[in-house]
Amino acid sequence: MEKNGRRLIAVTLGCEKSSERFEDAIHLFEAAFREEEQKRLLFAKGQGGFSPKGDESRRAKLKEDVELRYFPSEESELKAKLIWHKLKSASKGAQVGKLVVENASGVEVASTPLIAEKRWKGNGPSQLVWWLLGLAIFAGGIKLRKVFQR
Repeated sequence: MEKNGRRLIAVTLGCEKSSERFEDAIHLFEAAFREEEQKRLLFAKGQGGFSPKGDESRRAKLKEDVELRYFPSEESELKAKLIWHKLKSASKGAQVGKLVVENASGVEVASTPLIAEKRWKGNGPSQLVWWLLGLAIFAGGIKLRKVFQR
């Protein structure tokens, strides 16, 4: 049976007569459709202190509230996880990942972006490349100086 976009299926067992199964199904549907939708705030906008792998120099906060709407008879266990973008650096307020809430079946039921609380400075391979390039230029300059001094 479907009502207001909500589809319900009833299974009745243990009744000797089909009329009893029918009555039981009617009572189940009536009880379920009387339920009021609930809303629960799981995480509040601006909640911060999230950091990838405990790196306190890279902290992020939630861009939006994470709310869940559900019917009490359909409430499921939830699991939250953080998904980080692979970034070497990010400006303050840039999206650096997202918080995802999944139900017991692994289906995403809510999510919100994670944004950088402050500028993230790069510490990845790109800095190493610039450092080596600078060293090569410096070493090349020393060689050229020796050539011209002869």
